[in-house]
Amino acid sequence: MNGIIIMMSTEYTEIEDIFPRTTFLILAITLIAADVAILACTLADIGTSMWQFYIMTLIVILVIPFCYFLKVRIVIEDGTLNAGILRMFTVPLDHVIDVKTGDIDILRNYSGWGIKKVRFKTFACPGIDSAVSVKLKGRIVLTVTTNDPEVLSRILMENVEAE
Repeated sequence: MNGIIIMMSTEYTEIEDIFPRTTFLILAITLIAADVAILACTLADIGTSMWQFYIMTLIVILVIPFCYFLKVRIVIEDGTLNAGILRMFTVPLDHVIDVKTGDIDILRNYSGWGIKKVRFKTFACPGIDSAVSVKLKGRIVLTVTTNDPEVLSRILMENVEAE
């Protein structure tokens, strides 16, 4: 469950898991163990009903694959920047005003830009501390964690300098 980075000239794609491998395994094992415990209690006639096992099994079947496929995606293609988890936030590259890189905790302060009444969009993965923050037209600041902030920043800045 490692991130994937694909670069082709000015195109960029990065896909990172929301749940680190260990966290995902703990989640899956816990859900499956709870389901088995409910089944054991039902079969031992300790006071649980079979419908509780069915409900828990359904939850396990839905939650584990959902968490496995839950990823942060950053894609630059065809003149647009797309970032998101379930629903992509899309913005044309010509809306990019400025780009900063650094630690996610520092970038979340959005200091140094001196803008007020801003909408913030942040897409972050646990365990990744490096980030790119993008100031956009329309008073929007988009911050994404990335394993390769220099490359993402360079691609975004190329577009800003081209204008």
